[in-house]
Amino acid sequence: MNYKVSVRPQAKKSLSKIPKRERQRIEIAIDLLSTNPYPPAARKLVNRPEWRVRIGKYRILYEVIGNELVVMVISIGHRSAIYDK
Repeated sequence: MNYKVSVRPQAKKSLSKIPKRERQRIEIAIDLLSTNPYPPAARKLVNRPEWRVRIGKYRILYEVIGNELVVMVISIGHRSAIYDK
């Protein structure tokens, strides 16, 4: 069962500003979310509906809409600033 991965425009903009090597790793991780939205490395954020996946110094924040089989990537950014939003 595959999930549809949807990336918000703000996340796409943030992704375009990340260096190429890290961007490629993040894009691979986003693609993998379509087959398994809860990989072993994913963690549920406390007091928030989002999940996060670590990719080096960067984080992918996303929500899983289970009844529609959709993974919504909310934001992508450096670990020092991603949780402020």
